[in-house]
Amino acid sequence: MKVLVVGSNRSPEWSLAFASACKELGAALAAEGHTVLLGSDNPTTADAHVAEGILSVPGTHKIVIHRPEGGNQLPFAEDRIKHPATQFLYRTTRGDWAAGHIHALMEADVAILIGGARGVERAGYSAPCLTRPFLALPWFQGASEALWGEHRKLYEQAGISADDLASLYVWTPGQSAKVVLRSLQALYANNPFRRPNPVPQLLRLAAIGILIWVWISLFLEFWAVNTQGSVFALLFLSALLGTGLRTTLKVLGQPSAPVELRDSANEVTVSLILAFGLCLLYLVGGIVWTGNFVPLPGEASDQGAFRRVGITVSLLGLFAGFSVEEAAERLRNWLSSTFGTNTTKI
Repeated sequence: MKVLVVGSNRSPEWSLAFASACKELGAALAAEGHTVLLGSDNPTTADAHVAEGILSVPGTHKIVIHRPEGGNQLPFAEDRIKHPATQFLYRTTRGDWAAGHIHALMEADVAILIGGARGVERAGYSAPCLTRPFLALPWFQGASEALWGEHRKLYEQAGISADDLASLYVWTPGQSAKVVLRSLQALYANNPFRRPNPVPQLLRLAAIGILIWVWISLFLEFWAVNTQGSVFALLFLSALLGTGLRTTLKVLGQPSAPVELRDSANEVTVSLILAFGLCLLYLVGGIVWTGNFVPLPGEASDQGAFRRVGITVSLLGLFAGFSVEEAAERLRNWLSSTFGTNTTKI
């Protein structure tokens, strides 16, 4: 991976711990063979200490320096001479450091933000627009601590374990760097800022459109289909539509969360079975609208009865697909009261 590091510390209270933490991060990144993107060799920045950690690991490494134009001296000039096995690449951009961070974020796969002030804050708020995941570390206060609090839930969604999140809250020498690397891998694999692929959404839209068209065609009797069979077709179509509504609302709530095919198939299966159970419950009068056993319409000419029952079972299907838990509880309670069975054990 290409890992960008942005951060700084100007507090004497944290200077030694900050330098030690950044060195360990640099050494861990180098040991794993990652390319590291830095910006400055100023000793108040994380960059200088991360570079020191990288160069302490034997072997060939790659460091990319992003900096604004106009500097009098190239950063890490002496280190280039002392460590010829390490490749230093320089990228210059017009504008200030904020512009340089944008270019660095575009090149990076993931970023580490540590301490800092306005520069870290700008990088943290720019990264989502560029669909670049970042790990804000709260170890040494500053802007990264605030970003950590704002994005902790996203880190959970990206697959960082609760134990690792707890470990990340406080710097632990010899341990935290490993946790950071695991977390970066999780963010890279499950980028919470990745824009969703529009193809599944378009396919879902097309499927829902077809289901609605088929439902309308059956309800208005465009086709010469057995009336009683149409009632059950309307039921199952509505259950599918209810499941589609449930899935779409879930995606709206968490746009970056993938919709797993296995989970969708399980939801459809449960919805269809619940819809069938609720339909039977309605037909035997367990759902009281008429108070009596509900006969299915027999002939296609009995249009009023067909449409009345069709709308009712369609509402049951939508309910079963959209509110799976509530529908299951309704059916469970009726079965328990009717047959005297404790269905919670089933």
